Amino acid sequence: FQAEDGIRDLVRSRGLGDVYKRQDLIVDEGTIVTFNGIESHDNLEIVRYEWSFGYGSKDIKLQGISPSFTFEIPGIYTVKLNVSDAAGHWDHDLMTLTVRDITAPVAVAGDDMTVAAGSMVELNGSLSTDNGIIERYWWTFTYDGEEQTLEGAVVEFVFDKGGVYEFLLTVTDQFNNIGEDRVTITVIDTGTVRGKVLDDKGDPVDGALIEIIASNGEIHTASTGPDGSFSLEIHHGSFDWKITKDGYEPISGTGSVNAMEAVSYTHLRAHETVLDLV
Repeated sequence: FQAEDGIRDLVRSRGLGDVYKRQDLIVDEGTIVTFNGIESHDNLEIVRYEWSFGYGSKDIKLQGISPSFTFEIPGIYTVKLNVSDAAGHWDHDLMTLTVRDITAPVAVAGDDMTVAAGSMVELNGSLSTDNGIIERYWWTFTYDGEEQTLEGAVVEFVFDKGGVYEFLLTVTDQFNNIGEDRVTITVIDTGTVRGKVLDDKGDPVDGALIEIIASNGEIHTASTGPDGSFSLEIHHGSFDWKITKDGYEPISGTGSVNAMEAVSYTHLRAHETVLDLV
């Protein structure tokens, strides 16, 4: 009396086409697997075939010589075939069924962001999902001309240089299925220096020359408009400024501005006229 299943004899898998294998079976998720214990034998007649295996949180039992079951959950299953005859004699055999995960994980890199230079940026891919377990997260991007890779669901990076950076988040599950998503980080490394130049009577001064040397050495110039106003966007950090206009003594000073912020300065005296930056 001997029970035999797909390890040495016959298991038929429907869903990959009709294939016959004399070994443990590997199928994709969603496959209808038809077991076949026809090669089990006895000196009389086998009257009962029972197939059993764990499936998720359930214990599955199938009756008959050739039952079918749809495997939607990836994993490795040990399937037991138990056969018995009319006299109560029994035997069993085991086979291993591997159900492959073919569903790609869904990568979620998060929302695009705009940040100031010098900021610590957190990238969070923890909302990525899979029908199984995501085993690896990694982020790739180019910074200062070099390829960078950060590992982990949640990572941090300090951006000292302004620019637009595209991050590619790649996630893989235990069956090496791949999901990807992108997020764009815009880094602003400039701030705004602005104001309005007025004389000592409070009237706007048109045509005053504003010159600023920013922290990166760049020189920015502007002339005040009819209402005495000006605005310059410069690299963040400390800067030197100078204001001149015919008929006024030039003056100079220093200041600082943070990225993504604006500052105003209120200085300028020439002869007896005070020019305020407001």
